[in-house]
Amino acid sequence: GAGATQRSMAGQAEKRRLVANAARLQALRALVLGALTVWLVARYGLRRHGASTWGDLLFSVCSGSTGLLCLLALNRHAASGGDLAARGMIQYYFDLIYLNAFSQVGGVLTRYAWLVLLAVPAFVGYKLWTLVLAPYVFTPREGEEGDAGGAGGNRKQRREQAKQARRGKPSRA
Repeated sequence: GAGATQRSMAGQAEKRRLVANAARLQALRALVLGALTVWLVARYGLRRHGASTWGDLLFSVCSGSTGLLCLLALNRHAASGGDLAARGMIQYYFDLIYLNAFSQVGGVLTRYAWLVLLAVPAFVGYKLWTLVLAPYVFTPREGEEGDAGGAGGNRKQRREQAKQARRGKPSRA
C-alpha cells in the first residue's frame, strides 16, 4: 500500500539525484580538464607571453591540483550518495573549480588573471572574521561588565556599586 508507494517515490528521487550528480560531474570534469589543457597548451605549447617562468610552473601545479582535488572531493561526495546541489562545503568546491578555470583560461590572455584567485583568501578572511573572531572579540565575558577599572556602566552605577561595597552589600549589577 502506502509504504510501497513511498519507497518507490524515494527510490525515484534517489535515481534522479544520481543522474543529476553524474551529469554535473561530467560537466565539471570537462571544465577542469579543458581549462587546464588550454592553459598548458598556451603557456608551454605556444609559448604565449614569452618564455614560461617558474611562476607559470607553480601556477600550473597549484591550479591544476586544486581543480583536480576539488573534483575528487565532489566525486567522493556523490559516490557516497550525497547531493551535489547541497549547500555548505560542496558550494565552495564548485566556486574553487570555477575560479580556477577562469584564471587558467584568462591567463592565456593576460598574466594578471591569477589575481582572481585572491578572492579565495579574502573570502576565508571574511568568514573567519564574521564567524569566529568578531563574535569572540566583541562578546562580553563574565566579570567584564563591572570591573574595578570602571569601564562597565555609567558614573551613577559605579557610585552605587562603590557605596554598596562600603556597606558590605552585594551589588545588583
